Amino acid sequence: SVSSCGTRVNSSRQIADVRRIYPGMTSEQEQQLSQALRSMEQLDVTLDIRSVEIRGTEATALLSGTYDFFSRDSRRRERLPVNVSMSLEQGAGGWVVRQIRSVR
Repeated sequence: SVSSCGTRVNSSRQIADVRRIYPGMTSEQEQQLSQALRSMEQLDVTLDIRSVEIRGTEATALLSGTYDFFSRDSRRRERLPVNVSMSLEQGAGGWVVRQIRSVR
């Protein structure tokens, strides 16, 4: 089982990659993500899976981690904590994200 993952986001295709695992992303969410990514350079995302609850073909995962990036706005390196709850659904091609919510 996967308990931790990390990735570096550094190209314009990351929106397509997110859309592949989160097909339910709204156009507003996509626009917000695209805008946020334009203001960042060298984005490193680290997420730890805190818990997973599976109910048949649906699951809820709680994740926490950090966004570590160079901000084009402030011209400095920033590190932001992230805590999210993901609702997932198992389909023919594997698990996909139905919804992502920030949690405290």
